Amino acid sequence: MAEEKAKKQANPAVIQAVKAIAVLVIICLVCGALLALCNDLLYISDQDRLERAMQKVYKNFELQEELTVNPDPSINSSSSFGKVNRVLLSKDGAYIIEALGIGGYQNGTVTLYVIIGADAKIKGWAVKDNDKQSYIDRIPSYAGTTWYVGVDATEDKTLDTVMTGATVSFTSNAIKNAINMATSYYRKAILGSNPEGEAREAVLALLSGSDYSGYDSLELLSSVKRVIGTALDGENDTLKYLFIGEGAKGKIYVYVYGEDEDRKIVVVNSEAEVVLTSDNVDEAADFYAKIVTRPIREITVGSVTMYTFVSDGQAGETATVYKVVALSPTGYMPGNYTLTITVKTEEGKNNGIVVSVEIAENGDGYAPDDHAPSTDDAHALLEGLKGATLENFDEKYNDGIVSGATESGNIIAAAVKAALTDYDARLAQND
Repeated sequence: MAEEKAKKQANPAVIQAVKAIAVLVIICLVCGALLALCNDLLYISDQDRLERAMQKVYKNFELQEELTVNPDPSINSSSSFGKVNRVLLSKDGAYIIEALGIGGYQNGTVTLYVIIGADAKIKGWAVKDNDKQSYIDRIPSYAGTTWYVGVDATEDKTLDTVMTGATVSFTSNAIKNAINMATSYYRKAILGSNPEGEAREAVLALLSGSDYSGYDSLELLSSVKRVIGTALDGENDTLKYLFIGEGAKGKIYVYVYGEDEDRKIVVVNSEAEVVLTSDNVDEAADFYAKIVTRPIREITVGSVTMYTFVSDGQAGETATVYKVVALSPTGYMPGNYTLTITVKTEEGKNNGIVVSVEIAENGDGYAPDDHAPSTDDAHALLEGLKGATLENFDEKYNDGIVSGATESGNIIAAAVKAALTDYDARLAQND
Protein backbone atom coordinates (compact mmCIF):
# COMPACT_ATOMS: atom_id res chain seq x y z
CA MET A 1 0.00 0.00 0.00
CA ALA A 2 2.79 2.39 0.87
CA GLU A 3 4.42 1.73 -2.53
CA GLU A 4 1.18 2.41 -4.43
CA LYS A 5 0.67 5.60 -2.44
CA ALA A 6 4.22 6.77 -3.35
CA LYS A 7 3.56 6.12 -7.05
CA LYS A 8 0.35 8.14 -6.93
CA GLN A 9 2.20 11.01 -5.25
CA ALA A 10 4.99 10.89 -7.89
CA ASN A 11 2.64 10.92 -10.89
CA PRO A 12 1.54 14.58 -10.54
CA ALA A 13 5.20 15.69 -10.35
CA VAL A 14 6.05 13.70 -13.47
CA ILE A 15 3.05 15.04 -15.28
CA GLN A 16 3.97 18.57 -14.23
CA ALA A 17 7.53 18.12 -15.53
CA VAL A 18 6.27 16.74 -18.85
CA LYS A 19 3.92 19.69 -19.20
CA ALA A 20 6.76 22.15 -18.50
CA ILE A 21 8.98 20.50 -21.10
CA ALA A 22 6.16 20.50 -23.63
CA VAL A 23 5.54 24.21 -23.01
CA LEU A 24 9.24 24.96 -23.47
CA VAL A 25 9.32 22.97 -26.71
CA ILE A 26 6.28 24.85 -27.99
CA ILE A 27 7.87 28.19 -27.02
CA CYS A 28 11.07 27.24 -28.85
CA LEU A 29 9.13 26.20 -31.93
CA VAL A 30 7.11 29.40 -31.91
CA CYS A 31 10.21 31.56 -31.36
CA GLY A 32 12.02 29.73 -34.15
CA ALA A 33 9.10 30.29 -36.48
CA LEU A 34 8.94 33.99 -35.52
CA LEU A 35 12.69 34.39 -36.03
CA ALA A 36 12.47 32.73 -39.43
CA LEU A 37 9.55 34.99 -40.33
CA CYS A 38 11.44 38.09 -39.13
CA ASN A 39 14.50 37.00 -41.06
CA ASP A 40 12.43 36.69 -44.22
CA LEU A 41 10.71 40.02 -43.60
CA LEU A 42 13.87 41.94 -42.63
CA TYR A 43 16.34 40.26 -45.00
CA ILE A 44 17.97 42.71 -47.37
CA SER A 45 19.35 41.19 -50.54
CA ASP A 46 22.45 42.47 -52.30
CA GLN A 47 20.19 43.93 -54.98
CA ASP A 48 18.08 45.74 -52.38
CA ARG A 49 21.21 47.16 -50.76
CA LEU A 50 22.45 48.36 -54.12
CA GLU A 51 19.19 50.03 -55.08
CA ARG A 52 18.85 51.78 -51.71
CA ALA A 53 22.45 53.02 -51.94
CA MET A 54 21.97 54.34 -55.47
CA GLN A 55 18.87 56.25 -54.37
CA LYS A 56 21.06 58.14 -51.93
CA VAL A 57 24.10 58.91 -54.07
CA TYR A 58 23.36 58.19 -57.76
CA LYS A 59 19.74 58.27 -58.79
CA ASN A 60 20.65 58.00 -62.49
CA PHE A 61 21.64 54.36 -61.99
CA GLU A 62 19.88 51.91 -64.26
CA LEU A 63 21.52 48.50 -64.57
CA GLN A 64 22.67 47.51 -68.03
CA GLU A 65 24.76 44.48 -67.11
CA GLU A 66 26.91 42.93 -64.39
CA LEU A 67 30.51 42.51 -65.48
CA THR A 68 32.84 39.66 -64.59
CA VAL A 69 35.50 40.76 -62.12
CA ASN A 70 38.96 40.39 -63.61
CA PRO A 71 40.39 37.16 -62.10
CA ASP A 72 43.97 38.46 -61.93
CA PRO A 73 44.71 39.06 -58.20
CA SER A 74 47.22 41.78 -59.10
CA ILE A 75 44.28 43.69 -60.61
CA ASN A 76 41.29 42.83 -58.39
CA SER A 77 43.08 43.03 -55.04
CA SER A 78 45.81 44.91 -53.24
CA SER A 79 47.66 44.30 -49.99
CA SER A 80 47.47 48.05 -49.37
CA PHE A 81 43.83 48.72 -50.30
CA GLY A 82 41.61 45.61 -50.28
CA LYS A 83 39.71 43.87 -53.08
CA VAL A 84 36.93 44.25 -55.65
CA ASN A 85 33.87 42.04 -55.16
CA ARG A 86 31.51 43.11 -57.92
CA VAL A 87 31.33 45.42 -60.97
CA LEU A 88 28.17 46.77 -62.58
CA LEU A 89 27.61 48.94 -65.65
CA SER A 90 24.82 51.52 -65.69
CA LYS A 91 22.98 52.40 -68.91
CA ASP A 92 24.44 55.91 -68.75
CA GLY A 93 27.97 54.49 -68.92
CA ALA A 94 28.80 54.75 -65.22
CA TYR A 95 30.57 51.89 -63.46
CA ILE A 96 29.56 50.83 -59.95
CA ILE A 97 32.48 49.04 -58.31
CA GLU A 98 31.84 47.21 -55.06
CA ALA A 99 35.16 47.46 -53.25
CA LEU A 100 36.22 46.27 -49.81
CA GLY A 101 38.67 48.55 -48.03
CA ILE A 102 41.06 47.21 -45.38
CA GLY A 103 42.83 49.04 -42.55
CA GLY A 104 39.76 49.77 -40.44
CA TYR A 105 39.43 49.71 -36.66
CA GLN A 106 40.70 46.42 -35.17
CA ASN A 107 41.81 45.39 -38.67
CA GLY A 108 38.19 45.54 -39.80
CA THR A 109 36.89 46.54 -43.22
CA VAL A 110 34.39 48.78 -44.98
CA THR A 111 32.70 47.78 -48.24
CA LEU A 112 31.59 50.56 -50.57
CA TYR A 113 29.71 51.03 -53.81
CA VAL A 114 31.92 53.45 -55.75
CA ILE A 115 30.39 55.16 -58.79
CA ILE A 116 32.76 56.21 -61.59
CA GLY A 117 30.96 58.07 -64.37
CA ALA A 118 31.35 57.86 -68.13
CA ASP A 119 33.68 60.87 -67.84
CA ALA A 120 36.00 58.75 -65.61
CA LYS A 121 35.30 60.90 -62.55
CA ILE A 122 33.98 59.71 -59.19
CA LYS A 123 30.28 60.59 -58.90
CA GLY A 124 29.70 59.32 -55.37
CA TRP A 125 29.91 56.33 -53.08
CA ALA A 126 27.87 54.58 -50.41
CA VAL A 127 28.59 52.10 -47.65
CA LYS A 128 27.29 48.60 -48.30
CA ASP A 129 28.66 46.91 -45.20
CA ASN A 130 31.36 47.06 -42.55
CA ASP A 131 33.17 44.79 -40.15
CA LYS A 132 33.91 45.91 -36.56
CA GLN A 133 33.55 49.63 -37.34
CA SER A 134 31.63 50.76 -34.26
CA TYR A 135 32.04 54.45 -35.11
CA ILE A 136 30.96 54.27 -38.73
CA ASP A 137 27.82 56.23 -37.83
CA ARG A 138 30.12 59.19 -37.16
CA ILE A 139 31.01 59.40 -40.83
CA PRO A 140 28.80 62.32 -41.99
CA SER A 141 25.77 61.56 -44.13
CA TYR A 142 27.00 63.90 -46.84
CA ALA A 143 30.36 62.10 -47.20
CA GLY A 144 29.19 59.88 -50.07
CA THR A 145 28.27 62.87 -52.20
CA THR A 146 31.23 65.09 -51.31
CA TRP A 147 34.34 63.13 -50.31
CA TYR A 148 36.40 62.22 -53.40
CA VAL A 149 33.58 63.31 -55.72
CA GLY A 150 35.03 64.80 -58.92
CA VAL A 151 38.34 62.97 -58.63
CA ASP A 152 39.67 61.80 -62.00
CA ALA A 153 39.94 58.01 -61.71
CA THR A 154 42.38 57.84 -64.62
CA GLU A 155 45.07 59.61 -62.60
CA ASP A 156 47.48 57.10 -61.15
CA LYS A 157 47.71 58.44 -57.62
CA THR A 158 46.86 57.33 -54.11
CA LEU A 159 44.06 59.34 -52.53
CA ASP A 160 44.33 60.51 -48.92
CA THR A 161 42.09 60.08 -45.92
CA VAL A 162 39.54 62.87 -45.46
CA MET A 163 38.46 62.55 -41.84
CA THR A 164 40.82 62.01 -38.91
CA GLY A 165 40.45 61.90 -35.15
CA ALA A 166 40.70 59.22 -32.50
CA THR A 167 37.19 57.85 -33.05
CA VAL A 168 36.99 57.63 -36.82
CA SER A 169 40.51 57.65 -38.24
CA PHE A 170 40.63 53.91 -38.87
CA THR A 171 37.14 53.75 -40.38
CA SER A 172 37.93 56.73 -42.59
CA ASN A 173 41.15 54.98 -43.60
CA ALA A 174 39.21 51.87 -44.67
CA ILE A 175 36.85 54.06 -46.72
CA LYS A 176 39.83 55.70 -48.40
CA ASN A 177 41.33 52.29 -49.18
CA ALA A 178 38.07 51.10 -50.74
CA ILE A 179 38.02 54.20 -52.97
CA ASN A 180 41.66 53.63 -53.94
CA MET A 181 40.90 49.97 -54.69
CA ALA A 182 38.02 50.97 -56.95
CA THR A 183 40.02 53.56 -58.90
CA SER A 184 42.99 51.19 -59.21
CA TYR A 185 40.70 48.50 -60.63
CA TYR A 186 39.10 51.02 -62.96
CA ARG A 187 42.47 51.94 -64.45
CA LYS A 188 43.78 48.40 -64.70
CA ALA A 189 40.72 46.38 -65.70
CA ILE A 190 38.25 48.79 -67.27
CA LEU A 191 40.65 51.14 -69.05
CA GLY A 192 42.85 48.17 -69.86
CA SER A 193 46.08 49.61 -68.48
CA ASN A 194 48.26 48.39 -65.66
CA PRO A 195 51.03 50.97 -65.16
CA GLU A 196 52.28 49.41 -61.94
CA GLY A 197 52.49 46.00 -63.60
CA GLU A 198 54.21 47.45 -66.65
CA ALA A 199 56.77 49.19 -64.44
CA ARG A 200 57.37 45.95 -62.55
CA GLU A 201 57.92 44.07 -65.82
CA ALA A 202 60.42 46.71 -66.95
CA VAL A 203 62.30 46.36 -63.67
CA LEU A 204 62.33 42.56 -63.86
CA ALA A 205 63.60 42.74 -67.44
CA LEU A 206 66.47 44.96 -66.29
CA LEU A 207 67.28 42.68 -63.35
CA SER A 208 67.15 39.50 -65.44
CA GLY A 209 70.36 40.29 -67.32
CA SER A 210 72.36 41.13 -64.21
CA ASP A 211 73.70 39.72 -60.97
CA TYR A 212 70.29 40.50 -59.50
CA SER A 213 68.35 38.11 -61.71
CA GLY A 214 67.09 36.24 -58.63
CA TYR A 215 65.14 39.27 -57.39
CA ASP A 216 61.79 38.32 -58.86
CA SER A 217 59.62 39.13 -55.83
CA LEU A 218 59.27 42.91 -55.57
CA GLU A 219 57.18 44.79 -53.04
CA LEU A 220 55.63 48.00 -54.34
CA LEU A 221 55.61 50.96 -51.94
CA SER A 222 53.39 53.22 -54.01
CA SER A 223 52.89 55.88 -51.35
CA VAL A 224 56.64 56.31 -50.86
CA LYS A 225 56.80 58.47 -53.99
CA ARG A 226 54.79 61.11 -52.13
CA VAL A 227 56.95 60.69 -49.03
CA ILE A 228 60.23 61.11 -50.90
CA GLY A 229 58.77 63.97 -52.93
CA THR A 230 57.89 65.80 -49.73
CA ALA A 231 61.41 65.41 -48.40
CA LEU A 232 62.92 66.52 -51.71
CA ASP A 233 60.92 69.75 -51.91
CA GLY A 234 57.99 68.54 -53.96
CA GLU A 235 59.82 66.66 -56.71
CA ASN A 236 57.52 63.66 -56.35
CA ASP A 237 56.11 64.12 -59.85
CA THR A 238 59.42 62.75 -61.14
CA LEU A 239 59.32 59.51 -59.15
CA LYS A 240 56.66 57.04 -60.29
CA TYR A 241 57.24 53.91 -58.22
CA LEU A 242 59.53 52.45 -55.61
CA PHE A 243 59.99 48.68 -55.43
CA ILE A 244 61.81 46.84 -52.64
CA GLY A 245 63.26 43.37 -53.13
CA GLU A 246 65.05 40.77 -50.98
CA GLY A 247 67.63 38.36 -52.32
CA ALA A 248 71.10 36.86 -52.08
CA LYS A 249 72.73 40.29 -52.19
CA GLY A 250 70.56 41.74 -49.45
CA LYS A 251 67.81 44.31 -49.89
CA ILE A 252 67.57 46.48 -52.98
CA TYR A 253 65.53 49.61 -53.72
CA VAL A 254 64.35 50.14 -57.27
CA TYR A 255 63.29 53.67 -58.26
CA VAL A 256 61.22 54.05 -61.43
CA TYR A 257 60.79 57.35 -63.25
CA GLY A 258 58.62 58.10 -66.27
CA GLU A 259 56.85 55.59 -68.50
CA ASP A 260 57.26 53.73 -71.79
CA GLU A 261 60.31 54.83 -73.79
CA ASP A 262 61.04 57.57 -71.23
CA ARG A 263 61.14 55.17 -68.30
CA LYS A 264 64.27 55.39 -66.16
CA ILE A 265 65.22 52.79 -63.54
CA VAL A 266 67.90 52.92 -60.86
CA VAL A 267 68.67 50.10 -58.42
CA VAL A 268 70.29 50.95 -55.08
CA ASN A 269 71.57 48.48 -52.50
CA SER A 270 71.28 48.78 -48.73
CA GLU A 271 74.68 50.55 -48.60
CA ALA A 272 73.26 53.33 -50.77
CA GLU A 273 75.31 52.29 -53.80
CA VAL A 274 73.87 52.39 -57.31
CA VAL A 275 74.29 48.85 -58.59
CA LEU A 276 72.21 48.92 -61.78
CA THR A 277 70.61 51.55 -64.01
CA SER A 278 68.70 51.72 -67.26
CA ASP A 279 70.36 53.29 -70.31
CA ASN A 280 68.73 56.73 -70.03
CA VAL A 281 69.31 57.27 -66.33
CA ASP A 282 71.77 60.16 -66.81
CA GLU A 283 68.88 62.57 -67.45
CA ALA A 284 68.02 62.46 -63.74
CA ALA A 285 71.55 62.32 -62.33
CA ASP A 286 71.05 65.13 -59.81
CA PHE A 287 67.88 63.58 -58.46
CA TYR A 288 69.48 60.16 -58.19
CA ALA A 289 72.40 61.68 -56.33
CA LYS A 290 69.99 62.89 -53.66
CA ILE A 291 68.37 59.47 -53.45
CA VAL A 292 71.71 57.72 -53.05
CA THR A 293 73.16 60.09 -50.48
CA ARG A 294 69.91 60.08 -48.50
CA PRO A 295 68.57 56.55 -48.91
CA ILE A 296 65.40 55.01 -47.59
CA ARG A 297 66.10 53.77 -44.07
CA GLU A 298 64.16 51.01 -42.39
CA ILE A 299 63.72 51.91 -38.72
CA THR A 300 62.24 49.47 -36.22
CA VAL A 301 60.21 50.87 -33.33
CA GLY A 302 59.16 48.11 -30.98
CA SER A 303 57.96 45.36 -33.32
CA VAL A 304 57.00 47.70 -36.19
CA THR A 305 59.30 48.56 -39.10
CA MET A 306 58.83 51.97 -40.70
CA TYR A 307 60.35 53.40 -43.86
CA THR A 308 62.01 56.78 -43.45
CA PHE A 309 63.61 59.30 -45.77
CA VAL A 310 66.03 61.86 -44.31
CA SER A 311 66.58 65.01 -46.34
CA ASP A 312 69.85 66.93 -46.42
CA GLY A 313 70.50 68.25 -42.94
CA GLN A 314 71.00 72.00 -42.74
CA ALA A 315 74.09 72.36 -40.58
CA GLY A 316 74.25 75.43 -38.35
CA GLU A 317 76.91 76.58 -35.93
CA THR A 318 75.66 74.46 -33.05
CA ALA A 319 73.13 72.01 -34.51
CA THR A 320 71.84 70.30 -37.66
CA VAL A 321 68.20 70.60 -38.73
CA TYR A 322 66.72 67.64 -40.63
CA LYS A 323 63.47 67.24 -42.48
CA VAL A 324 62.46 63.60 -42.08
CA VAL A 325 59.49 61.77 -43.58
CA ALA A 326 58.44 58.49 -41.98
CA LEU A 327 55.97 56.13 -43.60
CA SER A 328 53.89 53.47 -41.89
CA PRO A 329 53.66 50.36 -44.10
CA THR A 330 50.49 49.20 -42.34
CA GLY A 331 48.16 51.49 -44.28
CA TYR A 332 46.69 52.84 -41.05
CA MET A 333 46.26 56.50 -40.27
CA PRO A 334 48.03 58.84 -40.24
CA GLY A 335 50.15 57.12 -42.89
CA ASN A 336 53.16 59.38 -42.66
CA TYR A 337 54.50 62.44 -40.92
CA THR A 338 57.03 65.04 -42.03
CA LEU A 339 59.05 66.21 -39.05
CA THR A 340 61.62 68.90 -38.47
CA ILE A 341 64.25 67.50 -36.12
CA THR A 342 67.17 69.44 -34.68
CA VAL A 343 70.19 67.40 -33.54
CA LYS A 344 73.47 68.53 -32.00
CA THR A 345 76.55 66.71 -30.71
CA GLU A 346 76.15 65.58 -27.12
CA GLU A 347 78.60 67.40 -24.89
CA GLY A 348 81.79 65.43 -24.31
CA LYS A 349 80.67 62.58 -26.58
CA ASN A 350 80.72 61.62 -30.24
CA ASN A 351 77.02 61.15 -30.86
CA GLY A 352 73.91 63.20 -31.58
CA ILE A 353 71.30 64.36 -29.09
CA VAL A 354 67.84 65.68 -30.01
CA VAL A 355 67.31 69.38 -29.35
CA SER A 356 63.76 69.71 -30.70
CA VAL A 357 61.12 67.83 -32.70
CA GLU A 358 58.25 69.47 -34.57
CA ILE A 359 55.55 68.10 -36.87
CA ALA A 360 55.72 69.98 -40.17
CA GLU A 361 52.92 68.01 -41.81
CA ASN A 362 50.91 64.89 -41.13
CA GLY A 363 49.90 62.22 -43.61
CA ASP A 364 46.89 64.13 -44.89
CA GLY A 365 48.75 67.31 -45.68
CA TYR A 366 47.36 69.23 -42.72
CA ALA A 367 49.32 71.43 -40.37
CA PRO A 368 49.86 69.75 -36.98
CA ASP A 369 47.37 71.87 -35.02
CA ASP A 370 44.78 71.86 -37.77
CA HIS A 371 43.70 68.28 -38.23
CA ALA A 372 46.40 65.98 -36.91
CA PRO A 373 45.21 62.73 -35.34
CA SER A 374 45.79 62.30 -31.61
CA THR A 375 47.28 65.82 -31.52
CA ASP A 376 47.76 66.19 -27.76
CA ASP A 377 49.24 62.72 -27.30
CA ALA A 378 51.52 63.09 -30.31
CA HIS A 379 52.79 66.47 -29.11
CA ALA A 380 53.46 65.02 -25.67
CA LEU A 381 55.75 62.45 -27.32
CA LEU A 382 57.54 65.24 -29.22
CA GLU A 383 58.44 66.80 -25.88
CA GLY A 384 59.42 63.44 -24.44
CA LEU A 385 61.91 62.76 -27.23
CA LYS A 386 63.93 65.90 -26.49
CA GLY A 387 67.30 64.81 -25.16
CA ALA A 388 67.08 61.43 -26.90
CA THR A 389 70.18 59.72 -28.21
CA LEU A 390 70.44 56.37 -29.95
CA GLU A 391 71.68 54.93 -26.66
CA ASN A 392 68.71 56.06 -24.55
CA PHE A 393 66.14 56.18 -27.33
CA ASP A 394 64.02 53.19 -26.29
CA GLU A 395 63.78 54.51 -22.73
CA LYS A 396 62.69 57.96 -23.92
CA TYR A 397 60.16 56.46 -26.32
CA ASN A 398 58.62 54.12 -23.74
CA ASP A 399 58.28 56.98 -21.25
CA GLY A 400 56.62 59.29 -23.79
CA ILE A 401 54.31 57.04 -25.81
CA VAL A 402 50.64 56.75 -24.81
CA SER A 403 47.91 54.46 -26.09
CA GLY A 404 46.04 57.35 -27.69
CA ALA A 405 48.78 57.90 -30.24
CA THR A 406 50.29 54.49 -30.93
CA GLU A 407 50.35 54.76 -34.72
CA SER A 408 51.33 58.42 -34.68
CA GLY A 409 53.94 57.71 -32.01
CA ASN A 410 55.55 54.90 -33.99
CA ILE A 411 55.92 57.11 -37.05
CA ILE A 412 57.27 60.05 -35.05
CA ALA A 413 59.72 57.81 -33.23
CA ALA A 414 60.95 56.27 -36.49
CA ALA A 415 61.64 59.73 -37.92
CA VAL A 416 63.60 60.85 -34.84
CA LYS A 417 65.56 57.62 -34.73
CA ALA A 418 66.40 57.98 -38.44
CA ALA A 419 67.73 61.52 -37.89
CA LEU A 420 69.91 60.36 -35.00
CA THR A 421 71.17 57.43 -37.08
CA ASP A 422 72.08 59.77 -39.90
CA TYR A 423 73.77 62.27 -37.59
CA ASP A 424 75.86 59.65 -35.80
CA ALA A 425 76.90 58.07 -39.10
CA ARG A 426 78.15 61.42 -40.38
CA LEU A 427 80.02 62.11 -37.14
CA ALA A 428 81.77 58.76 -37.56
CA GLN A 429 82.67 59.61 -41.16
CA ASN A 430 84.24 62.88 -40.09
CA ASP A 431 86.53 61.26 -37.52
